[in-house]
Amino acid sequence: MQPRTLLLKHIVLVSVAAMFFVASPSFAQQKGTPSSEMKTKEARVNGLTLHYIELGQGTPVVLVHGTLEDYRTWDGQLEAFSKGYRLISYSRRYHYPNESPKDATDFSVTIHARDLAAFIKALNLPRFISLVIPMERLLRSWSHEITRRPFAA
Repeated sequence: MQPRTLLLKHIVLVSVAAMFFVASPSFAQQKGTPSSEMKTKEARVNGLTLHYIELGQGTPVVLVHGTLEDYRTWDGQLEAFSKGYRLISYSRRYHYPNESPKDATDFSVTIHARDLAAFIKALNLPRFISLVIPMERLLRSWSHEITRRPFAA
């Protein structure tokens, strides 16, 4: 099987698993330090600054929030997932605490997909897992961005 096909299947499987974890009442009630009390870091991406938090060590897991949310969306899962993983939860363009550019006219799926690809590149993450709140169009666009890049053997 080709690496691109494997990557796409991996992304889809992880995304589906994330939906079940987020929906699980017992999983969502995990206690820990709320991300709003953690110091955010910054990454310069496509001409703007994206804020994010990191917690834990191990395989990087990039947490992507939905449309009306921000990096704090994953608070209920941070403590459990950070045992064995390096969690990276960022706020997408136009979402708190990021500044909104004056020309905030492009809210397309494509711009968010490009930001995500650039964010991953800025953090130098050659291998990672992504957990995405159901945003199928973003996932498809982002997958297309990733598959245009050469894969490491």
